[in-house]
Amino acid sequence: MREKMKAQLMDAFNNPSRKNCTYSFNAEQTASDKLNALTYFDWTPERSLDVPDNTTCIFPLGLGCPKIHTSENVIWADPIFDADEENFVLDPPDVWSGYTGKILNNIKQMAENLPEGVKIREPDIQSPLGIAELVCGQGLYIALLEYPDEIKAMLKQIAEYEIEFIRAMREVAGEKLNGCCFPLIWNNHEGTLCSDDTLTLVSPEMHMEFSIPYVNMIADTCGPLIYHSCTWMPEHFDNIKAVRNVRAYNWTLGGPTDPRDIIREFSGRGVIAPHLCKNIHTVPETKVWGDFADEAAMLEYILDGMQDNTSMQFWFGGYDQDPETAEKLYAVLNERGYTPAAHGY
Repeated sequence: MREKMKAQLMDAFNNPSRKNCTYSFNAEQTASDKLNALTYFDWTPERSLDVPDNTTCIFPLGLGCPKIHTSENVIWADPIFDADEENFVLDPPDVWSGYTGKILNNIKQMAENLPEGVKIREPDIQSPLGIAELVCGQGLYIALLEYPDEIKAMLKQIAEYEIEFIRAMREVAGEKLNGCCFPLIWNNHEGTLCSDDTLTLVSPEMHMEFSIPYVNMIADTCGPLIYHSCTWMPEHFDNIKAVRNVRAYNWTLGGPTDPRDIIREFSGRGVIAPHLCKNIHTVPETKVWGDFADEAAMLEYILDGMQDNTSMQFWFGGYDQDPETAEKLYAVLNERGYTPAAHGY
């Protein structure tokens, strides 16, 4: 059954213009006796374990940024370059050294001791421009205007460093890798996340110039991509369409853009894979496109917007202690024939 489920999920990735819908709770227990009693209550044929020491700052730390901690004790990175910097030349080390080496060794140890039927979830892969923001601090945005050629040379270095890391990670993890860090869905060992949250921090024109070419370096060599940016606006659609070799598109449903607009624009290009998290329907930004009694009502609205060429895959997060809502979400999906049970699993 697990192999059949994996084949069905891969078929959806490989044929995104075929109408389909699956979902993941990341195999977490839901505190619902009803759901926990099912053989499969979500489309997670194999659990994925997180890599120890994973952080958004893997690559800035690997490139030499000093490690610091936020007030919430989260690992972060101090910039390498000063705000008035004019020289943006990096000296990338071997990926097996420093912080990236620490992550690779953690993956290697996991792969050597991984139980049967479990995968390793890929660590956080940020876009080169997102990494440059951490390496340079807020001075990056002035530098984009004053030193565009120097920044582009640095972005190329960062992309090459990430590609080297991804290749090393695949070599040690092999087919034990889940090539999707986020959202928390099942994926095989192919592909990689690229989290491009600078999308809304610069103009679409600057994003096209300073992010897309370097995202595409990763897409062309290490794709297919799971492409993520937290917030999508219609003015960004053309940029996102310029990203090559995309397997799945992810964003948070707690933004101001109607997901039906995203479904209309991107169906058939890849799996539409947003994340729907607990209480997301209460976020003020969603009131722009809908006012929902609960997450189940929001889910119904989104599903009603699917087209004949729409393939969707949701991640539902935060419902491990909310059995009532988890059961409501499941009921909506089951009624429409989108649960594993409805497919005979």
